[in-house]
Amino acid sequence: MAEMQYDENGIEIPSEVIYDGDYALLRYPDGQEIKLRGYGSMRDKPLDLDPRIDLCKPIYEQAMKLWKEDKEAARVSTGSQAA
Repeated sequence: MAEMQYDENGIEIPSEVIYDGDYALLRYPDGQEIKLRGYGSMRDKPLDLDPRIDLCKPIYEQAMKLWKEDKEAARVSTGSQAA
């Protein structure tokens, strides 16, 4: 039996990952297989997060506040009085 490898958080690392459409098959050295839907679905896309957003706080409220601030800044910079 192959020796299991673990990441820095103590989670087992699969020895093989096979992507098949909507699913991914994770194979472990001990013979265990897990079929996951959506695993790695965003692996080819960059995660573009606004650095002003704190992911430990409610995201919607922060996004609405920043959207309002950005809208106000755009209105002031263009000299428009429309809200």
